[in-house]
Amino acid sequence: PHIIKIVGMPRSGTAFAATILGLHPYCMSYHELAAYDKNWKRTLMNNGCDYVVDATTYGHLEQATIPHTVAIYLNRDAASSHEASKIAFQKPMDPVLFDRLHLDGLAWVIKNDAEFFNTGEVFTLAGMKRLWELSYANNLEFPTDKMIQLQKMNIQHHNGSVIFGDKEFKI
Repeated sequence: PHIIKIVGMPRSGTAFAATILGLHPYCMSYHELAAYDKNWKRTLMNNGCDYVVDATTYGHLEQATIPHTVAIYLNRDAASSHEASKIAFQKPMDPVLFDRLHLDGLAWVIKNDAEFFNTGEVFTLAGMKRLWELSYANNLEFPTDKMIQLQKMNIQHHNGSVIFGDKEFKI
């Protein structure tokens, strides 16, 4: 299959990118597959789809290496990744590990001649289109209307004040 490898810092948008690319009718998208499938390489290579997305925060590791057609890196600086992860996972985390992860990710970009996305770029319509075109090489038209809706859904989830104002919202 045509393997699309997406690597990024924690909280950089790897799951969102996998969701975007999974809208292609002949694509199977995975996010952090090795975390729940010990045969993840076999699953990626033998799932019957023409396109397969492997989106991870650990994809820069040597043991996570797989042959890929497209390599994409979603950047986020180590400090903001660390802060967002502490909030999301509700536990303390070592900031030094995030510094190391960021440096390893940047080295992976160079080694794999990966396409580099700036922080937050994948959440913009232009970034979504760029991701789609890099991954599918114009083999399928970019589904603009679906992407606009996906973008709206993500904004509502992450920024309630856009929808409800600055007042406290209780269910």
